[in-house]
Amino acid sequence: MARRKAIPESMVEEEIAKLKQSPYVKLAWQYKSKKYAAQNARRQYMYQLRWLESKGKELAENGTTTETLRDTEEGQTTIQEFIERR
Repeated sequence: MARRKAIPESMVEEEIAKLKQSPYVKLAWQYKSKKYAAQNARRQYMYQLRWLESKGKELAENGTTTETLRDTEEGQTTIQEFIERR
């Protein structure tokens, strides 16, 4: 198997400049960014759901229910007071 010849740095920069101007590279770059943006959004949503599940488990272990949270929302107690009571 033949080894590749070393490419001078100036040729590398020229090739990069040429490729950056290519409409095909621009098209593929746009496709890539849209594809990964959609995937990343789904991943972020999944991470949020994981956090919410973890927080919900923690709240349930501390005896918090939807009714006790509703009480705090109606202004009967502040959240800090609610936490201190637990």
